[in-house]
Amino acid sequence: MLDKSLWDLMKERKMVSLNLSQIWPIIHQLLVAFSALKDMGIMYTDLKPDNVMLVNHKDCLTHYKSIWKNFSAKMSSTASTSSEEEVIQFQKYDVLRSGTARYLLLEFKGEGCFGQVAKCFNLQTEEMVAIKIHKHNNNKSIQNEVEMLRQLRALDTDKKNIVKFIDNFEFHGASCLAFEMLDKSLWDLMKQRKMVSLNLSQIRPIIHQLLVAFSALKDMGIMYTDLKPDNVMLVNHEDQPFKIKLIDFGLAIPAHQAEVGMVLQARAYRSPEVYFGLPLTEAVDMWGMGCMMGFFYFGLHLFPSDCDYHWVKAILHMLGQPETPVEYEIVTGVRPKDRMAFLSLLKQCLQVDAEQRISPREALKHTYVTMAHLGNRTSSYVDTAGILMAVSPGRFGWI
Repeated sequence: MLDKSLWDLMKERKMVSLNLSQIWPIIHQLLVAFSALKDMGIMYTDLKPDNVMLVNHKDCLTHYKSIWKNFSAKMSSTASTSSEEEVIQFQKYDVLRSGTARYLLLEFKGEGCFGQVAKCFNLQTEEMVAIKIHKHNNNKSIQNEVEMLRQLRALDTDKKNIVKFIDNFEFHGASCLAFEMLDKSLWDLMKQRKMVSLNLSQIRPIIHQLLVAFSALKDMGIMYTDLKPDNVMLVNHEDQPFKIKLIDFGLAIPAHQAEVGMVLQARAYRSPEVYFGLPLTEAVDMWGMGCMMGFFYFGLHLFPSDCDYHWVKAILHMLGQPETPVEYEIVTGVRPKDRMAFLSLLKQCLQVDAEQRISPREALKHTYVTMAHLGNRTSSYVDTAGILMAVSPGRFGWI
């Protein structure tokens, strides 16, 4: 019995590429196999990720890292020492030390192109923290993220729904950033739900809390530029359903530093002004907001992310649609009215003209967020919507 295919692994990683230390053992083992087949005069002819199985992925990770470390040492005499990838050496139960604290590494929670996130125990405060360990020592990029996070300390991060930044330090050559420990990302939640869409009452508190965060960022002149479900964390989904915080400010920039031609945002959430080389403002984040609203409601991305041509074609198709709410004037009842309000905000977020796109402050006053269109109605639908919005305090007169 084997584990899972490399295709399954890539899907679990959301198609995030492997680094060189991860690719090397795969290629080495395949070369051994194909060398044996060639000696037997056999052509395999069907090599693809589906047909390469991991034997026991969990138990082999440390072994592969050890192989790569030894391989790198052997190659160092003949190859350049400036490697493209840095292998993270930290292991479970290592103690990471900063100038003010010691952190016991309990487990790795996730991995991305930046490096890994580890769940750690602060031995001084006895609190759980999440430590982001960078695999690359790109000082400029890391310094930019730290600078953004330090600016955000001026905010009440709990009220503004932004992750709390605790510490930054370098340990054994790796740059580490410590944050409050949160639950799971909205991407993880959607995967657990097998991409079954959220309902409007579940989407509303998420959008409201993000609008509060983006309103605060806009007031500080900060463009977030990387909104996607991976970067929105549930605080404690069991105790506070849909209470969220915005994380990962590695790509955030001061708005005055945004230059025409910059490539920003994940492709599925990328705004027209980025694609077309137009002036960039904080409005790029509201486009991302609209894309994420659509993703949660439909359970799939609104726009294709495979190529620019398909994206432009989809945008042009969307622009040919009737205006909201005129197209829904004949609809009555609580649920249809809530759907109409949702679509109204969605379209205002997805205005191709960035100057016409709704701002976070304006969106906070939209009826979908305030629930004003539901009035004083008494129904299980309205009751549920009110309960879910309790995690996102605001001035709702009917609550």
